[in-house]
Amino acid sequence: MSRPPPRTLRSGRVFGGSTPDLRTSFRRDDGAEEVVEDVGQSPTPQVAPPPAALEQIVTNLLADFRTSLFTEVQGRIRECYEDIRDEFRLQRNFTPFPADPVVQPQPKPLVHARSQFKPLPYDGSIAWEDYREHFEVVAESNAWDAREMGLALASSLTGPTLSVLSELGKVEKKDFNRLSDVLSIQFGDGSRAQMYMDRLKSRRQHPEEDIAVFGQEIRKLSRKALPGASKECVEILAVSQFSENLLNERVRELVMLSAPKTLEAAISSALQSESAVLRAKGSLSNRRPVYPATQPAYPARPLCVVRDSPATCWRCDGQGHTMRECPTKVLICWRCDQPGHGLRDCPTKKAGNE
Repeated sequence: MSRPPPRTLRSGRVFGGSTPDLRTSFRRDDGAEEVVEDVGQSPTPQVAPPPAALEQIVTNLLADFRTSLFTEVQGRIRECYEDIRDEFRLQRNFTPFPADPVVQPQPKPLVHARSQFKPLPYDGSIAWEDYREHFEVVAESNAWDAREMGLALASSLTGPTLSVLSELGKVEKKDFNRLSDVLSIQFGDGSRAQMYMDRLKSRRQHPEEDIAVFGQEIRKLSRKALPGASKECVEILAVSQFSENLLNERVRELVMLSAPKTLEAAISSALQSESAVLRAKGSLSNRRPVYPATQPAYPARPLCVVRDSPATCWRCDGQGHTMRECPTKVLICWRCDQPGHGLRDCPTKKAGNE
């Protein structure tokens, strides 16, 4: 009997091809120990082993087979587990075990350059106080310090205001407070308060001027006429001049009657009063005239005039007679169609039909 050739498994292990050691020691019935040599190599053993020895040999063979089979199955399970683990890690962007993971560099956040706001050029055409408010807003948006504000203000001067730079020294040109003081003296409203007060007193609403525009102009003149005054004083002056200089007399009375405390309330009251006056004027113009109860709405023509008027003939359109009395009337018989007689006087009428 030939031995089976060895088998190479998928894992690379070799199974079979060798005969296990079948030598076994057993005791006889008389107590003597006997060692049986390799039974598989001897085709014809000289001494047949007892049944107990055969049973032990089979048990050893089954144990060896069970051990080798368990080892094979355990190896295959281990290989499948490693394959599944590596595939799962690759899908999850992990590197296979046991390689160290590669740390991806984090992208740096983009830093956008902050936009700079540029102030408008100043030529002295408007009051310095108004331009200074605009310039301070731009400086706060750009986060300028005192030196940067001075340099930006000096570079914004144009036209007549350039003469201010020639009057200041090299250091004073860069000082914002010094520049502001000089510009306030030459182009500010402090030295023109009396002029603005005269304009405010002579200001009237124009015929085509809107009430809201007129109110804003009054506010501007009041603020410039009282430089440095409190807000309450400016409001009192503005409300008084606005109410007294409205164009429509009826609107002016209604605004004064409402007694507004602020200029916004006075403008709102004037707009509502103007709308009410226009609606009332339109309703009066579309209304029909009303007559007294003693007189009819439409006086009737006297009956005597109709009765005393001369008659008019409908046949000849003549005056002084009617159609029955018209001289041009011709009597025609309806039976014979001959003129000069009627149906009753017709000569062709039979005696039996009379």
